[in-house]
Amino acid sequence: MKFFKIILISLVILFALIYILFFTKPGNKILKPYIEESIRKNSGIETSLTSFTLKPATFKFAGKLASASFIIDGKYNLFKASGAGVYKLDIENLADFKNFFNLTIDIQGDYFGTGSFSGNKNRLIIDGKGKLAGIDIDYKAGLNEAVPAFLDIGIYNADLNKVLHIINRPDYYIFDSSFNADINYDLKTEKGDFTANFENGSFVHNRLSELILKFTEFDITKQVYENVLIKGNINKKIITADMDMTSPEVKITAKDAILDIQNNTIDALLNINIKDKSLSVTVKGKTEEPQVKVDISEYIKKEIKKQIEKFDTGNENINKLLKKIF
Repeated sequence: MKFFKIILISLVILFALIYILFFTKPGNKILKPYIEESIRKNSGIETSLTSFTLKPATFKFAGKLASASFIIDGKYNLFKASGAGVYKLDIENLADFKNFFNLTIDIQGDYFGTGSFSGNKNRLIIDGKGKLAGIDIDYKAGLNEAVPAFLDIGIYNADLNKVLHIINRPDYYIFDSSFNADINYDLKTEKGDFTANFENGSFVHNRLSELILKFTEFDITKQVYENVLIKGNINKKIITADMDMTSPEVKITAKDAILDIQNNTIDALLNINIKDKSLSVTVKGKTEEPQVKVDISEYIKKEIKKQIEKFDTGNENINKLLKKIF
């Protein structure tokens, strides 16, 4: 009997110590630096907790990760190893998180948003919405066994110039345009797909527009492209996409255009129809300044054919032969 009393007293003392350590203000102060160090090690980002409150069924954390501040408020069930709550996140400079997300391109801008989370030790779902450099976005992410599993992102009424500003890219394609996009991405396999719709965009003056103007005497920058559809898939660092864009006088399409995020390169063949003129344009090289080459063979062929249609040799057989050749 005395032995069981000793065990009981020991268990009471142990639970009391655990309660004091985990669920009281003095205990939270002891845990706080260990939590900070754990986050620092796992994220590689300087971390400080401005407040840390852990109770038997609730928790509330607030702190800073580099230039980001956050507040997390939630409830949990210790025995079921499950929980749920809400959060607020304010990032002053996205550039601080380039290495954390393993990005090869520079990013800039800010983010502010709110969201919720729920799950257990096996699966956690996080969703939220906010503004990324002034762009409205919402997202949903999942973790399985604490490993990132998927990420779905929605982008709404976005200004393309703002997006290019975030990834620090020059304005070399369509720019006075709003767009919506949906991105579905499997974080484990690094594969996904996306769809983007652009409205009322136009080309800026660049190497592409200059070459088209030279060969066709048509300024594509003066056209408003009412609808642009881009659909594609993501395979690790490679994006493959199809594009279809139209204006009253121009239609531009691309099939299996490739964007290599790892090496910052693009390889695309654009088929351009301007009224009755057809051109093929290759855009290839570094995304910052790709090489642009125009194939005008189809255009020349059509022009010759027009002239042949008008030309009369006086010999019907020769006329037929010329029309057949061209």
